[in-house]
Amino acid sequence: MSKLLVSLLFCLLCPCFVYGKYSAEDVVELGKLCNATKEDIDVMKDYSIPSTETGKCFMKCLCEKLDMLNSYGEYSKARTMEMLKKYWPETPANIAAKVNDVCYGEALKISPTESGTCNYYYKIKSCMNTQYKRNGML
Repeated sequence: MSKLLVSLLFCLLCPCFVYGKYSAEDVVELGKLCNATKEDIDVMKDYSIPSTETGKCFMKCLCEKLDMLNSYGEYSKARTMEMLKKYWPETPANIAAKVNDVCYGEALKISPTESGTCNYYYKIKSCMNTQYKRNGML
């Protein structure tokens, strides 16, 4: 997968900083790649998280494309940090680690029956979005 595509996917997964905001065209392309609806794409264009079933599955698709999951399809703290370091080196390490720690902790609280479901990835994405806002990155 090209660095540009991975960077764009990551940008959608982890709402971006001043250096990496994505364009409306990027969102449309990624939405098509992940079979998102126009409504879900419109929500993402606003740096928000779509809460529809198709939007939640859009989040799952992005997590899979970014290789942020372990072999069981669950949030991988190590892979997420690798992605942050590799594709977003301008992200302060302490902020990236803090967001990753918090959201990994939240992922562990999600019921095992939800593991691998679109709702599981929606909850992770919502956590990341909230944490980026709390850390002044949105």
